[in-house]
Amino acid sequence: MQNRWLFAALIASIALNVGVVGFYIYERASMAPPPPPLPGMGPAGREHMRRMRTMFEPRMDSLREELMSTRLGLMKLVREPQVEQNKADSLLREIGRIEQQMNRLAFENARRLVDSLPPEMRQRFFERLEQGGGPGGRPRSHRRGHMQGQHGPGPGFPGGR
Repeated sequence: MQNRWLFAALIASIALNVGVVGFYIYERASMAPPPPPLPGMGPAGREHMRRMRTMFEPRMDSLREELMSTRLGLMKLVREPQVEQNKADSLLREIGRIEQQMNRLAFENARRLVDSLPPEMRQRFFERLEQGGGPGGRPRSHRRGHMQGQHGPGPGFPGGR
């Protein structure tokens, strides 16, 4: 009997360790890599941009989580047989408020970054923004409809694939 409990504890411990390691690997893999430096930027400039990013990202991540949670609440209302319109309107206002905060945070961070760059780096930064890569220089492929090959309606819609 004691061997059976010892074996169960061993299996539980192994499962817990595998879960923790798996979660760690997943979190590390899902982290966005730092954006490529602007051409001609030295180590001090890269460090400055890294510091600004580490100040910006936690707040933006918390807003994204809040937005996702609010959107899930709205989707739960869709499933209900009787929808209280006041509840839906309240959630929609909350979604708009969160999105406005996200846009304000992104704008303020970009302004702080621009203000801290020397004139020649500002010009490169603006060129990168105009190319559509955003402040980090990468295309924003996480937005629906902006992924390569995903333009237009999807399957099952008129004109879709």
